[in-house]
Amino acid sequence: MKNVLIIGATGSFGSALRKRLQTEADVNVTLFSRSAGSLTPESKRETIKAGDATNINVIEPLIGNQDFIFSAVSGKQIIPVTKNLVSLIEGTDKYLILVSSLGVYNEIPQTMGPNWNLNENAVLKPYREAADLVEKGAKHYTVIRPGWINQGPTAQYYEVTEKGKLFGGRNVSPENMAKLVLNIIQNPQEYNGRNLGINDK
Repeated sequence: MKNVLIIGATGSFGSALRKRLQTEADVNVTLFSRSAGSLTPESKRETIKAGDATNINVIEPLIGNQDFIFSAVSGKQIIPVTKNLVSLIEGTDKYLILVSSLGVYNEIPQTMGPNWNLNENAVLKPYREAADLVEKGAKHYTVIRPGWINQGPTAQYYEVTEKGKLFGGRNVSPENMAKLVLNIIQNPQEYNGRNLGINDK
């Protein structure tokens, strides 16, 4: 049975992934977040840990038996958390799935609005730096660049775009994000080393 660590488990993407793993995958899941103390295990396959992922001494004990690490941290904290994770998995076969952001490679078409791209939006700099850290330092990884969270009804399908290609749409639902991550966990060889944009189709 595979072991999956979700960092940012109480966020939109972490919560959606938790739900999908419970219903569609035979895995053990560790839910980690600053506010994870508010969560209750839904099965014997879930473990809940609360703490600060920017502190390497806090997350190091959680890494040992994990096969997959899903990190969905927002803002400037994404840099120290990603540095910690890359350092802890160096030289191992552990698989890191990092949630970055759309626009970090200026891949958003001008028709969608120029302020979505890194050249016009400095808020995206930490997300680009985190993606660079993973690409340079992780042996097994997928970087995911989601569109902005769609708060409306979930689209039936999603679209992925490779690094270097223009983005296909502005928004993505957490549920479709979770579908992609589940596919990565179930088919890691297919997704290893890829950097993917995702949007609702």
